[in-house]
Amino acid sequence: MSVLILDCETIDMKYNFICDLAWGIIDRNKMHTTKNFIVQEHLARMASGNFSAPKMQATMAEIANGNAIIKPYHEIMAELKADFDEAKYIYAYNAQFDRDKVIKTCQVLQLTEYAEHFAKAENFEKWRDLWAWASNTILYKKSFLDFCEVNDLKTPKGFCSTSAETCLKYLRNDPTYEEKHTALADIRDEFEIYLTIKKSMKREFSEICLDDQKENFKGKPFYTIDKLRKAINQ
Repeated sequence: MSVLILDCETIDMKYNFICDLAWGIIDRNKMHTTKNFIVQEHLARMASGNFSAPKMQATMAEIANGNAIIKPYHEIMAELKADFDEAKYIYAYNAQFDRDKVIKTCQVLQLTEYAEHFAKAENFEKWRDLWAWASNTILYKKSFLDFCEVNDLKTPKGFCSTSAETCLKYLRNDPTYEEKHTALADIRDEFEIYLTIKKSMKREFSEICLDDQKENFKGKPFYTIDKLRKAINQ
């Protein structure tokens, strides 16, 4: 049974709704299909300066080369619903953000049918957070902490960065790597993280659903580097 990897981009913090949405259909550890849509209702807001210039340029390039398609959000949701319902799990890095934005964008555009569908308990339970799993596998290693310290990948409060971008910097041993921050580019990056997590797990990492993960992972993404070192060395 297939799974999806999904990512969304929002316009800005003031109008924090989806403008760029992509997902990939994964089967037998291969991404067979990718879909990328730009929300027609929000295109004017993106073009008027609310969307950062580099992200806008990258998004327009995806449209120009045919990778991204401009569609009304209700048509995008119809396509997502069809693939979502067929999938066993939906993966995203910081999945709660993506899940909530899919639903809230439905609500702001008055697509009640889709908002209610994606908010159903059985659909909530399909989501799996790559961030939580990465923080307990790929990023829960002395070599990662060393990499963060050498390359100053820390927050001002001393926390170790556990973003998808930092995860990829570490996996590729490339501290200069920068995400494009388009939905399509991000799902391809997150697919790389997904495959690495699967190789590192002793059991199927899809067993714990999104709402269980906060309880099971006990906040490891928010440990300081010193606290993480102590935990790893125990």
